[in-house]
Amino acid sequence: MPPKIKFTKEDIINAALEIVIEEGFCLTARKIARKMDSSTRPIYSNFDSLREIEKDVIKRSHEIFLSYLIKDENTQVKDMGVGYVKFARDYKNLFKIMFLENKLNLEITSMRNLPEESSLVIEIMRNVSEHKGKDMDEINMLFFKRWIYVHGLAVLISSNQFTDTSDEFINKIIDSYTDK
Repeated sequence: MPPKIKFTKEDIINAALEIVIEEGFCLTARKIARKMDSSTRPIYSNFDSLREIEKDVIKRSHEIFLSYLIKDENTQVKDMGVGYVKFARDYKNLFKIMFLENKLNLEITSMRNLPEESSLVIEIMRNVSEHKGKDMDEINMLFFKRWIYVHGLAVLISSNQFTDTSDEFINKIIDSYTDK
């Protein structure tokens, strides 16, 4: 009878994601094995290569990001900005990897460049009452302006430039911009 599998693919991906969250995108099979208190054998038994694990970690990182950005079908543009800043606060290394070092090769300076999974972001932007009747170029410019403001705030918060990073503070700062 073959030995019982101790570590599933999911266990390995979770360990790899923890490493990325704690240390940044510096995965090795040995680091993952150490995190699981194991040898590297389960890793190579479940995956053909480290690149395969990295792809799954990237996918998971994007899912975490989207869970902050879009809470439900009632999410508003302001909520997305608040979620983006909270993601930067709560997942500093993921934020750094995704938006400062661009290790995931994301280009989010335009709604046209959002990853496919983010189509709900585009729908939310299109359906905002202030955008009704505007063409896509005008909507894109509004998105870009908000993106610059919110991204700047997220960078400041993720780099510990503020002592107060509470939800109330984030909402207050974003309200001060979106109320104009």
